[in-house]
Amino acid sequence: MNKERAIDLLEDIQTGEGTAFEVTKDLAEAAELAIRGLEIQRWVPVEEQIPEDNEMVLVTCQTKKGVLSVNRAYYSNEFWHGSGSMSGVIAWMPLPEPYNPKN
Repeated sequence: MNKERAIDLLEDIQTGEGTAFEVTKDLAEAAELAIRGLEIQRWVPVEEQIPEDNEMVLVTCQTKKGVLSVNRAYYSNEFWHGSGSMSGVIAWMPLPEPYNPKN
């Protein structure tokens, strides 16, 4: 199942359209796809987990004054590497898939 089919199925369920067969047959797969999508979009506190070495991710940095910013960075050899100061990284998340005009 692809993302578009999962969205269509979930919209059919929401509006009451679609057959019971479609709902029971594909609902679990659509729910799994939605859960994976939501998990990918989740900020992960660095206290909870660090990304794989050299994996480019988005990071949230916090200055000593509490100012938050989002940067792109990777973790390697126990240090964050990216643009700007990486001393205050508090969370990270995987990068989204690149834009594809066919989707």
